Amino acid sequence: MTKTVAFIVALAFFAVGSTALALYSVSETGKWPKDWPSELEPLRKQSRTLVGPTLSARHFAVRFTDRNEFEAAWPYLLKVKSQGAPIFLVREPNFFLGKNQTGAVIHCPPGGQWDNPNTPEAPIEGYAEESRSRWGNTNYIELVVDGRIVDLNRIRLPSGTPIIDERFKADSPASQSPTSTSKAEIVKDNHQGKTTFGTWSAPTNFLSARFVVTLEEYEAADSPSYFRYSVVLEVRNDHGADLAFVNQPSFENIEVRDTGGRLVNVLSGDGNHRQGEASWAVILPYTYVGLRVDTTIPVDVGLSIGGVSPDKRSLTATLISKKRTGAEAYWFGEMEPPPAKEWVGEIQVPAVLLPVP
Repeated sequence: MTKTVAFIVALAFFAVGSTALALYSVSETGKWPKDWPSELEPLRKQSRTLVGPTLSARHFAVRFTDRNEFEAAWPYLLKVKSQGAPIFLVREPNFFLGKNQTGAVIHCPPGGQWDNPNTPEAPIEGYAEESRSRWGNTNYIELVVDGRIVDLNRIRLPSGTPIIDERFKADSPASQSPTSTSKAEIVKDNHQGKTTFGTWSAPTNFLSARFVVTLEEYEAADSPSYFRYSVVLEVRNDHGADLAFVNQPSFENIEVRDTGGRLVNVLSGDGNHRQGEASWAVILPYTYVGLRVDTTIPVDVGLSIGGVSPDKRSLTATLISKKRTGAEAYWFGEMEPPPAKEWVGEIQVPAVLLPVP
């Protein structure tokens, strides 16, 4: 008996005076349309599907471990790409495929969107060709090139298709053309491999937790770029019943230590800097959610001013969630789920190493 695992990844991003919630629903199988080439059918079991983070954009991540299998599938993957839409060439790791995975990701708009004359299968004007935002109304391909399974010397890249090579983006100068980026802040996803995963804690009241930390290069208009950390708290439901988890957890005993175990910094008290009304994610049995908390846990404090320390350090904290009202009425998606028990308790989240530049 095989088991299909579905989970939800929720990332909370913060701006002054507002909170935007970006949500991915993820299932460990390929749920692309049934009218796609039948030659792709055997690949569903080794693929996964992500929907989000805004609207219901679909991302079909097809994983390969065999070069011949990939090369046999490649012509049929090209058939589902929109005419004129690009192929982005990237390196591992890839968020959609997962850690240490190679393959192709087909990014698609929400199902049925092309039926609306206002959102045709065409580029979105006002964006440069290399901007993914330009292709949000099309099916375009992101190809993870490893040289072993995906070897560009062995496959055909179709003529008339824009080929956007991002494999060496991290080695290029940290600059962007004004025509290809907004004047608003930009987080550059060009530090491949700069993510560290903590270990899962033992469950408390059926919930386990860990930290995932990513090193980002942050760039704002008219100011120099600098490094910062993105910290995601992942919480996993290890029980057979639904759990509701609040988007405003608190932290105590937030500690940063060096490799010798010496305390670099400690923060105490209520580590919850969020504002506004609380909301809840319903965590299905044996699935997990991820909540971005780096405004709650300011890991740069005690490391260095406006940057990241070159020394290896670790982060740990105590997760606390107290009883609140409202979880029993929480809606998710378009249907009201059965009442979910709100998780209440404390977890000592195991230490995670902070990535270094």
